[in-house]
Amino acid sequence: MNETSYTKTLEYILHILKHVKNTHVIDDGYVSLPSILDFFSYNNSFIEATEMADYLEAKGWVNSLKSIGEILIQITPSGLIHLENLGEQANSDFEKMISKLSKKKTKSINIKDIKNEKDPKKKVINLTDEIKNDISKIEGSKSDLVKDVEILKMEISKNNPDLNIIELKLMKFENMGSLKKEITRLRNFIVHE
Repeated sequence: MNETSYTKTLEYILHILKHVKNTHVIDDGYVSLPSILDFFSYNNSFIEATEMADYLEAKGWVNSLKSIGEILIQITPSGLIHLENLGEQANSDFEKMISKLSKKKTKSINIKDIKNEKDPKKKVINLTDEIKNDISKIEGSKSDLVKDVEILKMEISKNNPDLNIIELKLMKFENMGSLKKEITRLRNFIVHE
């Protein structure tokens, strides 16, 4: 869906949230923004999704809850009023986009297919495993850096992780140029905390 303007993408996100609120598809109305973007087949990074949530929240259109590996958003009354002010053309555009998406996919799509991830930290933990394997290949499995990744993984796994410990461990990896891409991705999943 990246051929759609950024403004339209944000508008479509609000339409999804309105639908969730009106139909009670998800009990508390908080929906995973990464899942919404996946639903739209919108190619983005986690940091871009974070920035979208921040923008929508700054406008007063959504409330957001952020945790490691997840961004949950819920439409506010201001968001609902904003959609009303956009008028019927906006609703029609949204319906056309959903219809167009259904034709592109092999099966029909349904907003009810959007699900919050059961374990959003799983992708972050998998990334720490990849980093650990890469460091093991470079430094050996008994290296202090491998132990630091294990500590990082344990801290991320906690219900209430200590972000200071996570930041300290991430700083140790900044000088490893061969892992820059993976470390940046990992940092992006955590940076918004």
